[in-house]
Amino acid sequence: MRVAVIGMGSNSLRMLISDVFPTEHRLEQVLRARDALRVFASLSANNGGVVARDMIEHAASAIQNMKRIAQEMDAEKIYVFATSATRDCENKEEFIGYIESATKLSIDILSGNDEAKLSFLGATFGNTGGVIDIGGGSTEIAVGSRENLSISYSMQMGAVRLYRMSPIHTSKDIQSTVTLAKNIIKPHVDITKEQLEAYGIKQIFGVGGTFTSLSALVQNIPWNQYQSIHDYVLTKEKVWQKMLELADVSMQDRSKLASMQPSRADIIVNGIAILYACMDSFDIDSVRVSTKGNLEGYLIQKYL
Repeated sequence: MRVAVIGMGSNSLRMLISDVFPTEHRLEQVLRARDALRVFASLSANNGGVVARDMIEHAASAIQNMKRIAQEMDAEKIYVFATSATRDCENKEEFIGYIESATKLSIDILSGNDEAKLSFLGATFGNTGGVIDIGGGSTEIAVGSRENLSISYSMQMGAVRLYRMSPIHTSKDIQSTVTLAKNIIKPHVDITKEQLEAYGIKQIFGVGGTFTSLSALVQNIPWNQYQSIHDYVLTKEKVWQKMLELADVSMQDRSKLASMQPSRADIIVNGIAILYACMDSFDIDSVRVSTKGNLEGYLIQKYL
C-alpha cells in the first residue's frame, strides 16, 4: 500500500510518500518533499512563546499542499506528526486546532522520547546502533537495538534554539557556544558512553538537516545531492574544521554557497557546534550521515 507521512519539525516541514510492504519488511520511497517552515523561529520571536497567526496559517497551507500532492500520487493514508516547537509553544491547542480544521488531518504531537525512538528506527532500520538527531528545537539521542532500545532521550537544544541562546557570528564565538552545549549534554554523558561501550558502537548515525548540510559542505557538492550525502562519514576533525571555516563567512556569503541550503545559512554553525559537543562529550570519532530518520521511523513503527 502507498502511504504518506508529514513531519512538522521546528525548522522544516517534510513529507515522505512510500510504498509499504509489511510481509517483506521494507519501505520503498516514492517521493520526498520539503518546505522551510521555521516554526521555532516564529515562536522565538514572540516573548511569550506563542506561534504567530501568520505562521499558523502558513503551516496549514503548506500541510494542505503536501496533502494534495500525496492524494494526487494515490496515497491511501496520510499521517502528520509534530515535534519540539509544537509541543513547547504556549498556544499549542490553537495552533493544532487550526491546522486540523483546515486540512482535515489529525496531528500526532511526539514527545522527545518518541522522536528519539523514531529517528533510531528510521536510521538503523531497527538494527543495533546509536543515533544523534539534531533538529531546530531539540536534539535526540538513542542507543540500542530493535529488541532493546536501552536509552532514548531529548535535550532542549536544537540548531535554532542554540542560535537564540548563543549565536555564533565569528569563530571567536565558537568555544563559548560549544561549552554551553556540552553543559546541556553533561547530565547524559555517563549513561550514553556506558551504553555505546556496552554495544560496542564506535560510529553512530547522524540524522537531520545539520548532518545532511554538513555532508554536502564538506564534500563541496549541491545540498540536494542526497545520494552522495547519505552514508558519508564525518570525522570529528572535519566537523571542527568546517565549523571554524563557516563561522567567519558572512550570512550573505554562506547562503550563496552551492552546498548550503539557503534557509539554514544562519543556524548551520550552531547546529555543527551541537554535533561537535556531542562527539567530544561521548568520545565519538566519526558519524555516518543518514538521510533517513523519523519519517521512515514513523512508518516502520506503524507497519513493520
